[in-house]
Amino acid sequence: MNLLEFWLSIRCFEILLDVIPTLLAITPVLLAVISTLLAITPVLLAVISTLLAITPVLLAVISTLLAITPVLLAVISTLLAITPVLLAI
Repeated sequence: MNLLEFWLSIRCFEILLDVIPTLLAITPVLLAVISTLLAITPVLLAVISTLLAITPVLLAVISTLLAITPVLLAVISTLLAITPVLLAI
């Protein structure tokens, strides 16, 4: 082993000694984040499941509203048409 290889191995060891405390310091934070994500996953799945369950209902409501819109427009049009007649009476 020449001097450069020896110096590089010592430098790598120094870097490891610098990195290991940092990794040890952030490990509890990472575990807390993972724990939080695991805790909220069932809630998120419940929300997604609820949204998927109400989607057909919402689509039915929208479809009904679209279906009755021409009828409502016809009623409004008729009322607007007979208003002058009613006012003239």
